[in-house]
Amino acid sequence: MDTIMSTYNYLIYDLASPVTKDWFLLSSPWPVLSIVLFYNFFCKKLGPYLMSNKEPFELKLVIKLYNLFQVLISLYLVYEIITGFVKHLILTRFLELQ
Repeated sequence: MDTIMSTYNYLIYDLASPVTKDWFLLSSPWPVLSIVLFYNFFCKKLGPYLMSNKEPFELKLVIKLYNLFQVLISLYLVYEIITGFVKHLILTRFLELQ
């Protein structure tokens, strides 16, 4: 039992960064573990129990708008990457010529 506790202390406290020692939810593994366990309980047991007698939501319009938003953001990111690459390429070629 002593080796288990010493290994636990080594992994949790000795290897931990002193910067994150006082951060919210990072002082020990228990807050994050409890959140994960509650989330799992909610998804597997409580959520289906609460929704058993309810009609599903109609989300077709919301999903279509979300997909349109994702496509537009992706196009914007591709545009920014390509223009940034081209500007960098033109600038480096121009500087090499001088």
